[in-house]
Amino acid sequence: MNKEYIFVTVSLIDELKKINESIKKFCNLYKVFKYVVIVPEVDISKFERKLNKYNNIEIINENDVINKSEFLKLCDANLKDKKGYSSFRKNWYYQQMIMLSYTLDENYFSNNNLIIWDADTIPLKKIKFFNQKNEPYIYGSRYEYHLPYFEFNKILFGEKNKILNHSCIVQFVSINLEDRKDMRNFFIDFNKFHNIENNKLFVANAIIKALSLIDESLY
Repeated sequence: MNKEYIFVTVSLIDELKKINESIKKFCNLYKVFKYVVIVPEVDISKFERKLNKYNNIEIINENDVINKSEFLKLCDANLKDKKGYSSFRKNWYYQQMIMLSYTLDENYFSNNNLIIWDADTIPLKKIKFFNQKNEPYIYGSRYEYHLPYFEFNKILFGEKNKILNHSCIVQFVSINLEDRKDMRNFFIDFNKFHNIENNKLFVANAIIKALSLIDESLY
């Protein structure tokens, strides 16, 4: 397996100092093939000035991954009649869509294993991301149980699929190329089943569709 990792972070300008610190840590702990930072267009130059001392940095305009205005229109078109939409966390969901869309976009596929890392988190020590078979370790939370999260999973994955009893929402996700391809196919098949177009927004299309099917108010 390729032990040179690609790290991916989606960030706003507020987290620039933490990202700088994280990159220094990762470069000491791992073989870093590339560190990708996805940011708003208005902040690109600030990130470049701070991070240009590293030769393995790639800074990407978030709109090149998933256009924000198109995502907001998608939310309005499908969720505006849902109870709780006025407080729906569009910006938070947009960040999640950026991470997923980058991960599942064939244009960004690579034989390097991928680590999605939260911008506000700094590593303290080395973490085992993959085993000897190149399978990602799955880390989860034993204390966090937000019921709508699991209800949403049932809608997205279907009642017949086994749903984990613990949240897998942590500060990072490790994923290999095989899993990226499988996830991409899952979202494409989901959209086909629901007669949704598989375009640049294919991940967001699936997530927003699943949210629209929730019986209760948005969370």
